Amino acid sequence: MKKLPKNSFYTGELAKGCIYCGRGSKMVLLVTGLCNANCFYCPLSEKKKNKDVIYANEKIVKKDDDIIREAELIEAEGTGITGGDPLITISRTIKYIKMLKEYFGKEHHIHLYTSILNIEKIRKAVFCAIMMIGIVFAIVVYANGLDDGGVSSNRDIVLDFSFKEPVIEKVTIFNETYDRVKMPSLPNYGNVGEPILPVKPSKCFIASERYVGIY
Repeated sequence: MKKLPKNSFYTGELAKGCIYCGRGSKMVLLVTGLCNANCFYCPLSEKKKNKDVIYANEKIVKKDDDIIREAELIEAEGTGITGGDPLITISRTIKYIKMLKEYFGKEHHIHLYTSILNIEKIRKAVFCAIMMIGIVFAIVVYANGLDDGGVSSNRDIVLDFSFKEPVIEKVTIFNETYDRVKMPSLPNYGNVGEPILPVKPSKCFIASERYVGIY
């Protein structure tokens, strides 16, 4: 385990998006305040939470140029796309990813936070802007059961996942050329006729006499 200057800790290799955030060079783009997860640790204020609003850092967005202007003002090296959950308004999210990449170039680092497990929406977000650098998931699992006193209780287990930059390579099959998306140490999976994407298997140990669900 490694320690950061502000007494935060991490294991493994620190993601590029986290490095940019640590030095204050990432713009925070809240695409919507709408979300279905109800995470107990949600930091959103009342003016944002469960409201379909858009903010670039703390500036409310009224037109697309507001986002570009804010990124220029802070000399942003990248953008963290968040909410709410940005996949609830996926068309808007795709639009802003494309806009930022087209304006600042493919080196503009983008990561996205989501709690949605809809693989089709995730595929759309990845394929709409394949140069997107990383995706971070925060999944909250609740385990219901009885506590030591025999009283029903709920306990949340938060699973955080971050992924390194994908590798895009060209492959030719029967004289047709395709893009293959790969991520270090992750297997690829997909149904016949659908895009094949890297998959991160996850395991979570749950105590006996508890049942599990996902917010």
